Amino acid sequence: MAAMPQDPDKMRIHLAREAADCTKFDKAVKREVDSLWDNGTWERVDLPPGKKVNGTQMLCERKRGADGKLDRHKGRYVVQGDTQQAMLDYNEVWAPVARQATLRALLEKCAAHGLALSQLDVETAFLNGVMKEEVYVRQPSGYERGDHTKVCMLVKALYGLKQASRAWYKRLFEALMQGGLKAADADPCLFVGGVNKEVCYVLVYQDDLLLASASHKAVEHIKEHIMKTFKSREMGGPSFFLGMHIKRDVQAGVLRLGQRQYTMDVLVRFNMANANATHLPMVVGARLLKKGKELDNKSKARYQELFGCLLYLATCTRPNIFFAVGRLARYVGAPTHAHWSAGKAVLRYLQGTKDMTIQYCGADELVGYHDADYAADVDTRRSTTGAVFLLNERAVSWTSKLQKTIATSTTEAEYVAAAVAAKEAIWLQRLLGELGCGQASVKMHCDSQGAVAMMRNPVSSARTKHIDVAHHFVREMVDSGKLKVVNVTSTDMTADALTKALPIDRHVKCREEMGLVTMTDNDSASTRVGVSDGTRARGESKPHGPANGPVPASGAGAPPAAEGDVGRPPTTSA
Repeated sequence: MAAMPQDPDKMRIHLAREAADCTKFDKAVKREVDSLWDNGTWERVDLPPGKKVNGTQMLCERKRGADGKLDRHKGRYVVQGDTQQAMLDYNEVWAPVARQATLRALLEKCAAHGLALSQLDVETAFLNGVMKEEVYVRQPSGYERGDHTKVCMLVKALYGLKQASRAWYKRLFEALMQGGLKAADADPCLFVGGVNKEVCYVLVYQDDLLLASASHKAVEHIKEHIMKTFKSREMGGPSFFLGMHIKRDVQAGVLRLGQRQYTMDVLVRFNMANANATHLPMVVGARLLKKGKELDNKSKARYQELFGCLLYLATCTRPNIFFAVGRLARYVGAPTHAHWSAGKAVLRYLQGTKDMTIQYCGADELVGYHDADYAADVDTRRSTTGAVFLLNERAVSWTSKLQKTIATSTTEAEYVAAAVAAKEAIWLQRLLGELGCGQASVKMHCDSQGAVAMMRNPVSSARTKHIDVAHHFVREMVDSGKLKVVNVTSTDMTADALTKALPIDRHVKCREEMGLVTMTDNDSASTRVGVSDGTRARGESKPHGPANGPVPASGAGAPPAAEGDVGRPPTTSA
């Protein structure tokens, strides 16, 4: 079977010149080159002795909107960062990328308090960063000006440079400080400040900005300040941000966050658009091992590509697949055919749940759930930690990962999981405080009585005395009152879906308790999931009909056999 195609909308310029829409690409590239000259990006000089010219590429892309339709053509002249030398061409490296939990917490606040939201796209953002190092490149091939023998010494940063993101952030930081905003302590990519006696928030993700405030005038004021400083495109109220759909019903106080289009693109990319859907991302009892028949190099690259796509979904809007994706992550270096089949199972689950969104609404009460699956990893016998934090019973932060050490008991595994969750809880507490939704303490739910006893009391016994002192951080936070520990039954443990593969009913229950619902464009947000009062009794499960669950599949949630070679990794032999 032939290898699956790369993204057909992204290509180098030599391929763009062969495309049917080559004239539109040519115009886009000319606009890019003109902007580089107009912005004073470089100076033409003779190459000094002992200096080298860094490699460059002209990349072309068809930009598409939230519905997948073609929006515009784009050219981007980038430096090949792999040709740079540390301490010579660059020193510090850092990218201004807000945490996904920060984004979700801000959106939840906007939904709960009716804040005005606006989106800005800073054009050629990295070109605003000022260079400190001497870096030389050549002019774009075919679009040269003046003496072709001269090289370009960069005055401002270009995309692809290792230091470009940091240089851009420093410039943006200065501009926002002048506008009366300062970076939050919890996340340096969230800026908070007073504008016209109203609190205004600016969230930064590279060159994409979200502006929020209770006052429309405050949003317009800071937007005007940014647009005067940097060339930007005003996007209006956000509907598509970082590949995520944002749908909002201001009157109902509801905001939905999903990735339907991205999910569909991934399914098409891996030839699974017509695959049968399943109820579960991973079947109960699935055993994945390091040993097995390894994939060839082409198939290995495809597995890594698939993992990257699934990880972005799991990190942004789909906590219900996070455990399955975390399992796949353990074998990225040497995947086998069994691992590829497990990846296809996740795709089949997404086929039936592509319309799933997190729905934010109501008050701002932060609660946490943490759990552990003792010695679950067959290869290492390490336990799995799972934790989820909810604002008004809607997930804003979640994790699922192997513990770094081998636990000798279930109590120890649960205690280590509590320590991991405690760190996130304290961070979220600080973040919400800077968003104006501070809490004196965060309620943490645990289903292990032994672990709860260890968190409340300085218990020391033969079974606990060896536990690393770092894990006792959670006990200190409980003693200080910043965390309150509550014992719950295993049936009410929402984080259960982040530690193990569950049966259908329990998986759906955990999914709903995290605020995930299936919606279509025709659904009325104000009539779904009891949003009239913003609450739902914990443990209350909605009927699992077609409107709420994935498309029924043959068998008890097991992945059906694909038709023909659909989704099969490429092989070297026929």
